[in-house]
Amino acid sequence: MSIAADELAELYGMRFELVRPAVVDGKRIPGLYIVDLEFKRDFLRQYVLVCAAALKVAAHPHIVLDEFHESMKETARLAVDALRRLGTIGENIVFYHILRAAPGYHLHDALREKGFRFKEVFIRPQYVVSSYADHTSQVVEDFRITFEDFSKLPRGKIDVFKPDTEATGRTALVSLERLRMECESKDCALGRLVLYGYISEDSLKEISRRADLMGFEEIISIALVDLPKLASNNYDMPAFGPDLALWRKEERLKYLGSIMDRRTFERMLTEYVPGMDQPGDFSERQKLIYNGHRWTRGDVLWHLRRCEEEIRNIMEIPGCLRDFQKKAAEREIRNIYKVMEAIR
Repeated sequence: MSIAADELAELYGMRFELVRPAVVDGKRIPGLYIVDLEFKRDFLRQYVLVCAAALKVAAHPHIVLDEFHESMKETARLAVDALRRLGTIGENIVFYHILRAAPGYHLHDALREKGFRFKEVFIRPQYVVSSYADHTSQVVEDFRITFEDFSKLPRGKIDVFKPDTEATGRTALVSLERLRMECESKDCALGRLVLYGYISEDSLKEISRRADLMGFEEIISIALVDLPKLASNNYDMPAFGPDLALWRKEERLKYLGSIMDRRTFERMLTEYVPGMDQPGDFSERQKLIYNGHRWTRGDVLWHLRRCEEEIRNIMEIPGCLRDFQKKAAEREIRNIYKVMEAIR
């Protein structure tokens, strides 16, 4: 690493030492890294998956619509190959769609493409009070289920595949508890839980604690790109950089880092605007989203305008960005403008 990269890694508190390549039968699994968390080692197997497509979505909020979907499909195919190499794709799979965002990960499409069969169940948990970009309030504890369909839930022991973006993990816990209740009423036992998506370290630990109590046998978690810390708003998951929410609230500069491969960090330094929420609004980046009742279009322009505002806010924090990071921020704003002009 260059001297500048070393300095920034220390400033952000990056944890490279917790990541090592995943190897099976003496051969590396492409893009997959084992994360050595000292947490529930007998229950949780944690991995990070890195590829150009997942990095592009994480680092560039202007990636939306068709390019977004193709990137997530490419990433999902790599993930299924990794899961197969790990020996974690069983016979009785239940694919749990958490609406609206999760189908945009396209993990179900990749499984189907590669010949795996599975049953599909659906749920749409929704916050009672809108809580976008602020999950610190008590109101985010309150959910209502606006749609669910467990009609295809089979009998016997099941392995549950549940892709989604996990910030606090609250939506996951509501959804998993509802699944547990359905399993109890249908002579169905919980086996392995497979998590997949942009996942924070905080949410992973909370989901693991509760999933163990619910009766799952183990968790396989594949986080995309890195395993980040949550920002102070309990929503943003920056790969590294300032806690923008804290700066907005108190004008106090605090840096956040993540668990990430060293080479991934070096690559992201040249592309990513530090402090940006990596997945952004995952739903609104999509072409079409399903809420259980109808298909709607993602509000792409809203997503792009919000990201432009956040980038400008980060650029205004004194001493926050190096010159090359300012150039990356300016480049991302130009790309956002180009996409907005193209889709208007």
